[in-house]
Amino acid sequence: MSTLDHFAANWMLPMGGFFSTRFVGWAIDKKICEDELRLVGPDGKPKLTYRLFRFFIEYAAPLAILAMILAVIFMVKDFSLSFPG
Repeated sequence: MSTLDHFAANWMLPMGGFFSTRFVGWAIDKKICEDELRLVGPDGKPKLTYRLFRFFIEYAAPLAILAMILAVIFMVKDFSLSFPG
């Protein structure tokens, strides 16, 4: 059971998050995100919150998730649950 927990917590979840952020940040058209999130002002210009969202989804989130994956690879951190006993 601990092997499956380790695999899910340290590999599957971070990889899913990494590819999701890469897809939303780089593959989906920006107009689709603007329409979906409704973070564009009446003049058609994106609001500050949308620009922050784009920065985090394109750069910050993938880098943070990549840092987690590298921590697992180099055995610095294990994100799986550990139960006593």
